[in-house]
Amino acid sequence: MENCSLKMERDQIRVEFQGSESFVVEHLIPVLSKIDWNEKVSDSSSTFDRNLSIRTTHAICMRLGHKSGADLFLSAAAKLSLIDGVTRFSRNQLHHEAKSARDIYKRSTHGNNASAYIRSLRDNGRLIVVEDDMYELSENARADLEVRLFEAGSVEMAMQAVA
Repeated sequence: MENCSLKMERDQIRVEFQGSESFVVEHLIPVLSKIDWNEKVSDSSSTFDRNLSIRTTHAICMRLGHKSGADLFLSAAAKLSLIDGVTRFSRNQLHHEAKSARDIYKRSTHGNNASAYIRSLRDNGRLIVVEDDMYELSENARADLEVRLFEAGSVEMAMQAVA
């Protein structure tokens, strides 16, 4: 069992650790990954200066390594649900959010096949139909996306700090 040292600091968050590497990997990194290390909070004016690295549909697509139209619509669902906090969304909201990824969205491809992409996400269990034309991310999709979007970036930062 190897010992390691970890020191991270951001605004008013400071973490220092000395101990076993296995503890860091199993326990500390999962906790640290819940912290938005890119967010700066100004106490005096209560304003937030957020790093927009994964707060747009386009950025989510890039982080997920999209390869298909279904990936674009999954990224749009992730943006609505995980970033905006919208639990249930309509097909139109989902399509509108997909369009916001202007460098990726192509009307001739994604616009004409939107229903097929949404159906594909529904059929593979990523989206759940909760009412007529209303969807939400499945629990499995939500958990998978949270790990892939938020913990991956924080884990990378934490592992660099450990090294």
